[in-house]
Amino acid sequence: MVRLSSADKLEAKPDAPSLKRFILLLGGCDCLFWDEDHLHEVIEVRETKPDFFVQTAEKDEFLVEVKSFDGESRSLAAFRNGNRVMSGLSSIDYKQIRSRLDKAAGQLKPYERREIPLLIVLDDFRGTGVPCNPDILLAALYGLDGGFAFFRERDKRYISAVGWLLGNDSSLFLRIVHNRWAQVPLPKRVFQRTQDEHCGIDEHGHIFGLL
Repeated sequence: MVRLSSADKLEAKPDAPSLKRFILLLGGCDCLFWDEDHLHEVIEVRETKPDFFVQTAEKDEFLVEVKSFDGESRSLAAFRNGNRVMSGLSSIDYKQIRSRLDKAAGQLKPYERREIPLLIVLDDFRGTGVPCNPDILLAALYGLDGGFAFFRERDKRYISAVGWLLGNDSSLFLRIVHNRWAQVPLPKRVFQRTQDEHCGIDEHGHIFGLL
């Protein structure tokens, strides 16, 4: 089952290229999915509409909000060279990532009591160069080395994980950072193809998934 908006309606969305890339990823994962215009078929819709409701072959279900980065890659590269601030991120990278996380979290928040995993997916399809190294992402999300500690904020514990959509259209994969304090964790069996990556900090405080 794939329930999608019309091509014209999809193209009109600001994150259309990222949405199409995520649809391609799901198509290779043997998943069923419904986009925001068809959420009412599978879930009670609240005041916001996340981008996707996904059901895996193992019957795991979760909601997804996809956000992309913008900006001109050369100017961003020049700026970040002299503005390194924390966890390997420049101040502009920090603002880009943080703003996308906050916007995506706002879309998912009305579903925090649904007892369903809530996943944010970020995509740099424009090639702005926002760092996606797993160690940098882990440090930023958990507040290691001065990161912004998104996962440590008590009001963000409804977010199960943050994923980065990587690769080209023929070899897409997700790099997922799991939230140790998530109210409803995203099962690690979700997205387990060869290239997919999972990392985080376990209940004992040990980092997992980094090579």
